[in-house]
Parts: sequence; structure tokens; C-alpha cells
Amino acid sequence: MAGTLDGFRRFLLEFEPSGEPVLTATLDLRQAAAGGPPPARTVAKEALAAAIAEFAGEDERRAEPFRAERERLEAAIDAALADGALGLVYVAVPGEGVRDELQLPLPLRNDVRIAPVPWLWELERYRFLLDRPVTVATVDLHTLHVFRLRHGQIEASGGVDWSQHPLMKRHGRAATEGRGSIGSAAGGWHSKNKLEAIVEAHRAMFSKEAGRELANYLGGDTVLIVAGADEARSELLQTLEPAVRSRAVELPGNPTHHEPDARQLRELAAEHAAALAQREAAAALAEWRESGRFVAGPEAVAQAIAEGRLAGLLLHDDGAGHWGTAADARRVPPLGDADRLHELLRGALRTGADVRFASDPSLVEEGCAAGVLRW
Repeated sequence: MAGTLDGFRRFLLEFEPSGEPVLTATLDLRQAAAGGPPPARTVAKEALAAAIAEFAGEDERRAEPFRAERERLEAAIDAALADGALGLVYVAVPGEGVRDELQLPLPLRNDVRIAPVPWLWELERYRFLLDRPVTVATVDLHTLHVFRLRHGQIEASGGVDWSQHPLMKRHGRAATEGRGSIGSAAGGWHSKNKLEAIVEAHRAMFSKEAGRELANYLGGDTVLIVAGADEARSELLQTLEPAVRSRAVELPGNPTHHEPDARQLRELAAEHAAALAQREAAAALAEWRESGRFVAGPEAVAQAIAEGRLAGLLLHDDGAGHWGTAADARRVPPLGDADRLHELLRGALRTGADVRFASDPSLVEEGCAAGVLRW
């Protein structure tokens, strides 16, 4: 196995055609929406049969090696499910006995292709949507848990954990601890005010330390999510620079001292990273159109790639088609020339262009591909 996402992407991109066709399967391993078993096996069977029919037609000699690959693909699905993966990329060259796979912590869309080279579309879309680093902080009045994630992986984690007692205002505590020789009423009120001041000071000290810890996990392009009770969130955010504070996504809740579930963290980070990626892709398309360096359509993009002038490529999400997700496993037909669009994707990656995906309807009219030139 190539191991990491970046390593697997390089392996697929640098793959040199040998004349033997390549099978590429990408699968969403989640359960169906109704809570039933994961439909990955069924989707893989149907999508593989369709890919074989498109590739081999009535030629049984061409079809047989890929039919025989089905058992190996199903075994890879079962192994990935057993390992807790939510996504799988499986690549095989049956004619050469070459096989590799990558388990992923988050799902990608279902698809199966037989082509001269590995099919990069869904893996590149996964990379694009999850490329932005995400920092998730869960906080209460005495505990901070912080995690930095990228591509569905937890890259780093840390936190601050203070004793709960001096930070909490409890009913009756001030009156009990405030009794003195002068009298319980007067002494209690005086001590209550003093105690509240101590508690507030401790909270401020905790928030400052938590803010310093959180800052270690932030960068200029990091998506910041802060979850917790209103008071705890507010006190933590006040310790951050205004520019950082203004971009924070605040989520309500009342987290305890227990660390959040890893899968919940991944799904939360993925949701916000993908939403931001899609907004930025739409903004980039609008900016490119006004730049004077905009090119539209597969032919114009292909020429820019050949000349080494393409700086960015934007492809329609459904340009090459796919087989949906676990929640809606159905064939989505391509809106463009799938093979041609995939050639553009490979060419853009090989020449260092930035690749993005979007669902803008105007892209369909332009052949599902648009770009911006370097000069």
C-alpha cells in the first residue's frame, strides 16, 4: 500500500501507461441512510459490471480479467470496513498482477472505471474538499481540548485541564466558606464577593492559558471551530487576535472534560472544510472571469496546459459522472466528456496547476472545464 493520501496520489499520477488497462474503484463505506448495512459491496458489483460492459462490450476475453477482480475488490471492502475506514480507493492492473489500495477516514463518492491510467477524479475531489486545515476546540470553564485535522486525519492535539473547584460558582459555597467571627450574614456577603472575584480571576487565567495553547494550532488559512457553552466560548475567543476571532465558527454545546469522539471530529471538520472549499471555488470562478486570463472549454484548457500557461483548473463536480454516495447510491451520468475531462485533470496536476471542483451550472455550458492562465 502507498500509505498516505499524498503518497497514493503521487503513485497514481506518476503511473505510466503500459498498454494494460487499469481498474480504479472509489467507494463510500458508510451505512445507508436508513441505517442498514453499508451498500458498498452492492454498488461495487453494479458499477464494476457497468464499467466492464463499457470497456469490453461483447469481448469476453477482455472482460474476464476484470470479472475475476471482483472477489479481490470485495475482500478489500470487507477489510476496510473491519478497520473502521469510511472510504476506499482500490487500483488494479489485472494483466500485470499489480494491485494497491488506500483506506480513508472519510467517505468519497462511489465510482468504478477501467481506463489506460488510474482514474484520479474522486480522489482529487476528496483532496480538494478536505485540503484546508481545520482546528477544532471544545471548551468549558476549566478544560480545553484542541485538535488540528487535515484530509480527515488528526495531525496534532493538545489541551489545558485545570482543577474544576476554584473555577466554579456553586450555590451555598460562599455563605458556608464566608462565615466569620463578626457574623454569618455580614461575613458571608463580604466573602461571597471576594470569592467571586477569585473565581473570575482564575477563569481569566485559565482562558489566557487556553488561548495560548489554541494559538499553537492555528495558521493563516486554518478553519477554526470553537464548541462549548456560551460563556466558555466567549472567554476563550476574547484571548485571540481580532482577525482570528472574526473567522471562528462558534457551535453551541456543553462539552465535558471527556475528549470528543474521533469520528465526530472528522465529520465536523470535513463539513466545514468542504463548505469553505466550495465557496472559495465559486469565488475563484467569478474572479477568473474578470481577470482577462480566463479560458473556458476543454479545448482552450488543453491548449493552456500544453503551453504550460495554466495556473488553475475548475471542473464541474459531475462532469465525469459517478455512482453517488451511501445515502443515495445511484449512477449519475457525466455532464461532459469524461475521458477528455480526466485528461485535463491529469495534465493540470502534472504541470502544477491548482485544481478545484464546483457545481456552477455555467460550467456545463462551457464543457465542464474552465481555467485561469499564469500570464
